[in-house]
Amino acid sequence: MLGKLNAIATYIAWLFLGGMIASFVLGYFDVRYEMPVYQMIFGGFFLFTIIHFVLAFWVRCPNCNKCLTIKGMHGIHPASIHKSWSSVVFHWFSGRVGCIHCGTTVSTNDL
Repeated sequence: MLGKLNAIATYIAWLFLGGMIASFVLGYFDVRYEMPVYQMIFGGFFLFTIIHFVLAFWVRCPNCNKCLTIKGMHGIHPASIHKSWSSVVFHWFSGRVGCIHCGTTVSTNDL
């Protein structure tokens, strides 16, 4: 359950990030918005990024007990089917993801 909430929070943070980029591009072309729109977009991005950051520490691989969506300072395990933490989040609802630390396949239904 926490893994699903973590993935959903990350998806929403990515949507707000896209909204921030779009608002900056529109601002460059002189499209005027009220200041609360920028504040809401940035606030939503900040809020859901913090939620993802907190939940990511609770979603762990059952094999190596390391966080599935936090890369850390070490490289990605060569046997992993994913090459980044964002790929793990992107494929979370497929039912199985690969641990980026030990390379094992993890069922996401129990996490």
